[in-house]
Amino acid sequence: VRVALPDKASHVSAGTRHGCAVLAGAPWCWGDNANGQLGTGDNAESPTPVKTKDMIGVTVLSTYGNRNCAVADGVASCWGENKRGELLGNGSVEAKEDVLAPMHVNNLPKGATSVAVGGRHVCVVTSGQLWCWGENNHGELSQNWLTTALKAFNAKVSDGQRIASATPLKADDITDQPLGIAAGESHACGVFTDGSLRCWGSNELGELGIQFSIV
Repeated sequence: VRVALPDKASHVSAGTRHGCAVLAGAPWCWGDNANGQLGTGDNAESPTPVKTKDMIGVTVLSTYGNRNCAVADGVASCWGENKRGELLGNGSVEAKEDVLAPMHVNNLPKGATSVAVGGRHVCVVTSGQLWCWGENNHGELSQNWLTTALKAFNAKVSDGQRIASATPLKADDITDQPLGIAAGESHACGVFTDGSLRCWGSNELGELGIQFSIV
């Protein structure tokens, strides 16, 4: 079916039970809104597109599950499900209320150019650097990303490199600048200035594009 939109769409993304598109620089969303994923400031679902509150100039939009993030004027903002305080990177794992309208991500340098929402983590490229926050059970936050990839099967939350972070962490062991990123349930991938594609996080089903086994 054709979605009735008031203007031409430039970006689109889809979550579990909702969708979003960017029209003239503003996000419009439709569908389920139990976790505020439509960004309207309430939980009223809508079968037709409604404009997300107070956000213009969007150049990047990412959706996963019941949450969204977007970049506008070099600043990342997110809204939707926040049951474990993973969405905003505001430094508090106790901030577990859903975010009903777009809010800026704190503790990030300005200059964001890309954002990717994963299962329980978010990654942003800003000022030529990769930053991630949220759950880190499988190394989703790209701390010591090569070591993480080689140990992904046996990663434990208690492992020093796999503790969740409620604030953005800059990825280490990466010398080339990331150009764009994408995220899955428990992993993420990025394209870098040297033309390489690098992935990190869970590899239980071969998500990282490599084969190995850990004894």
